[in-house]
Amino acid sequence: MPYSVRVNVAKSTITLACWGEITVDDLMEYERLYWEGPSHEGFHHIVDLQLAHLNIGLDEGMMLATHATPVDLDAYSGARSAMVAGNEEQQFLLEAYREARHAMCSPEIREIKVFVDAEVAKAWVAESVVSRSGV
Repeated sequence: MPYSVRVNVAKSTITLACWGEITVDDLMEYERLYWEGPSHEGFHHIVDLQLAHLNIGLDEGMMLATHATPVDLDAYSGARSAMVAGNEEQQFLLEAYREARHAMCSPEIREIKVFVDAEVAKAWVAESVVSRSGV
């Protein structure tokens, strides 16, 4: 997967920018590296797909939504994931992903929103503060 990842620990934000062809395996690897485990738990995510070609079917998108759900639903709240689409087809897939995630994990824990403008997406993420249990 052609991509770059920036992790801003101080702001608890991970930014993924993709280009070229992206498959479900590519995004599963991203989820494994940056969503799972305690080192990035509760981080905001900005996923910029404007320059990418998603080679992902609707069923695969729903599988991704299932895998991204946190194990401990009480560990944090207030996290946001901004998905930046490059075209209407991506918007449709990302909106379906958002609906599936919100059905499995309350938006109070992690709210997901689809954008067509990366700057607006970044501003929306910056407005939120993550609360962690036990902190």
